Amino acid sequence: MKKIKVELDTYEKGIEAMANKLVPVSKRTKEKLDNIVARARKSKSISLRFNNYDLEKVKERAYQTGLPYQTMITMIVHQYLAGQFFSREEVVKTLALYRRK
Repeated sequence: MKKIKVELDTYEKGIEAMANKLVPVSKRTKEKLDNIVARARKSKSISLRFNNYDLEKVKERAYQTGLPYQTMITMIVHQYLAGQFFSREEVVKTLALYRRK
């Protein structure tokens, strides 16, 4: 059987290099991490009230990206809570400051 030689790109080489540096965690730490992951995987159904305009806009945006609108709403909330959600005005101000330099 012939061995297939695969050429790795820079990103993949970085992952391979990092894999060699991984260190096992203690049993206690692993249990804590497993518990966090288990809680994060659970979801809870809730009801929300949106005005018609906002709901239609969310549905439009979701359709454009190919996502169900409920998934889009969940992603927006998650990004906001993770500090990854930025207003358009914040981005424009930041870019304006960057261009001045």
